[in-house]
Amino acid sequence: MYKKLLYTILLGIFIIGCGGEPEEEVKEDDAPPPPPPPTPEQVAVKIVDDLQLNAPNPPIGTKIDPGVAGNMLGIATTQKVQLSATEDGQRALAIVSLKVDSKVRQTYNNELWSFVLVYSDIHGILNPGSNKFNAERIRSIAELKRPIVVIKGILHDAATNRTTAQLQLTFPLGGRTIIESMKQGDVLHGLRFVDVIGSSQGIVFEYVETGESFDVLTKAASR
Repeated sequence: MYKKLLYTILLGIFIIGCGGEPEEEVKEDDAPPPPPPPTPEQVAVKIVDDLQLNAPNPPIGTKIDPGVAGNMLGIATTQKVQLSATEDGQRALAIVSLKVDSKVRQTYNNELWSFVLVYSDIHGILNPGSNKFNAERIRSIAELKRPIVVIKGILHDAATNRTTAQLQLTFPLGGRTIIESMKQGDVLHGLRFVDVIGSSQGIVFEYVETGESFDVLTKAASR
């Protein structure tokens, strides 16, 4: 009887020992704190990357892809709505706006007219009512409307002492191409036929809307 009792006691001690220490409850106070919210500068860096504001400028004459432009305008609109409600958000938008303004000037100086319109649109989204880049927008629209000229032929009329040119005109905004005859001194589709270059090697035109003159050479003279 004594041995059975001793065995029972030892078995109970063994079972209790195998149970291990009870797990301590993790108090909420012991949980790691959440990470701090991003700073305005960090938020601005992300938006600048999304809007490709640090990307190098493409070659002169490049046009922005409409899909890319639409995506950029959508990002700017979304961020304006989301961040305007807080002081830190407004600071982030102000940082981005400075980068946008710099990009407007860069693309304008590089004659990237369609890019100027997109970046000035973004400026308008971030700064509602701003007229800061109105002059750049007007010039860009005018340049995008300028017909692209290809000389098909130049004929000098000795009787009238006037030169007539056969021209192929392409309108970039509408994607339309036409063939027109134009005499020296005339104005057609916003272009003035100013003078003939050399021995019918090309023509000097004036774009009336901006007052700028530009040369167009014949294919033979361009070789």
